[in-house]
Amino acid sequence: MSVPRPTSADIASLATELGYAAVADSAVQYTAMISGMLGVYDALDAVPEPAVLPGRPPVDFRRPTVEEDPHHAWEVYTSIPGAESGPLAGIRLGVKDSIMVAGLPMTNGTDVLAEFVPSIDATVVTRALAAGAEIVGKTTNEYFCMSGGSHTAHSGVVHNPHRPGTSAGGSSSGSAVALVTARLT
Repeated sequence: MSVPRPTSADIASLATELGYAAVADSAVQYTAMISGMLGVYDALDAVPEPAVLPGRPPVDFRRPTVEEDPHHAWEVYTSIPGAESGPLAGIRLGVKDSIMVAGLPMTNGTDVLAEFVPSIDATVVTRALAAGAEIVGKTTNEYFCMSGGSHTAHSGVVHNPHRPGTSAGGSSSGSAVALVTARLT
């Protein structure tokens, strides 16, 4: 689907409407600049759609209890074994909740996506499993990964295990806490 190109008149009219007189005076230059940028969309439109890879069969998962995860580092626990050998064999991997893992919920820190369960793995997940890693869960991240704190995830605050009452960092707050609390190897 090609993105329609604005004309110089479109740019000038919009600029005037928004109170940008200098832009209206330079509408021809802005039109050329915008057309050049929109060429990227044309190139993307020309790329064939990728074949959809079949996902893994449904996996068992569960939400951790407060006793198991007092710092709220985890969205879900699971066990998805990787290849029997490889450079990551024996590594227990927590995947940030902004990354697709087939069969596991992916909220990306927001209740807007609370019901979303992807049917395919992100490339990084496919590669980690092929290299032998075991996925042991999804770690909590901040609301759409848009906070440097640890207080915006829809599922609750991620607590700093070493300094209660202070931030665990963000947007990968759950990943940081999972590492320092030794649930990952």
